[in-house]
Amino acid sequence: MNEGQLRNTPFYVRASITIKADEWNRLKVGMDSLKARFGIPLDVEFKWNYLYSLRQYEMEGILDKNKLKVPYLSQIDFEGGFDYVSSCMSILHDLEHKTIVITYTDNELNKRCTRDSIMEWHLQNHMQRVEYEMKNADGTSQFCLDGWGPSDNQGLNKAFKTIYNRLYRNGDRYLDRYNRLFDELTLSDSKNSVGIQIADFIAGAASAYMKHKKQNKICFNYAAPIFESYIHPNLRTRNNSIMGSGFVDVPTNLAERSKDEELYLTRNSFAASLLSENRKSLYTSPHY
Repeated sequence: MNEGQLRNTPFYVRASITIKADEWNRLKVGMDSLKARFGIPLDVEFKWNYLYSLRQYEMEGILDKNKLKVPYLSQIDFEGGFDYVSSCMSILHDLEHKTIVITYTDNELNKRCTRDSIMEWHLQNHMQRVEYEMKNADGTSQFCLDGWGPSDNQGLNKAFKTIYNRLYRNGDRYLDRYNRLFDELTLSDSKNSVGIQIADFIAGAASAYMKHKKQNKICFNYAAPIFESYIHPNLRTRNNSIMGSGFVDVPTNLAERSKDEELYLTRNSFAASLLSENRKSLYTSPHY
């Protein structure tokens, strides 16, 4: 990555959520209802990055390519899009059992790591934590990942399946065997999976939130209240600690962990309170 790319994309972030099977339907019914309310067709998804498209269009008159590809966006303004995302996250927050894990790579600090290594480390960290959660709950989990479909010209679907199968069969340095995961990775089309759509919101909000924190911008952008109200309270903990358990640096960098914990996991009650107050500042504050 060059300096411009690192400024725009300082982190590679992946997110996972673990919920009980009997609550999955509650999430789906709730999100389907919200789509009808906001005029979003049931067979499409609203992606986190559409918020940026809508904001740019309203603030700067720039018609982002996402609006051209997704006609229904012309019927939604930024405020409606933000309300849809926050309402979906509220449904997740209200579920009785839900656990969020975020893994992140600081791209500047890890320039020499290969793409394949980063992919494997992220997947492995999520698999490990889902395995631990299922062991505690005495259950088994189906592991679903957003597939790349026909546009997968880099072979990412096959690469992730190969990594998953190898880890499942052989274990790793922390787990001799994965006993609480299904033996096959499920690659899903995100438009048909409410869980993957929620994971997209989580990863997108976390990435934007961390970017602004890292670059020291004094701005309560729209990612901050989503992260602090709905993501942070539901991050996985171990021994009352989120860092390294539900918020995981990849690869592990013990020298940076305490700084990352202070910078990204210190909650700001003002940002969270914006969700229940007049949110005009959210719609006019810059995101990027």
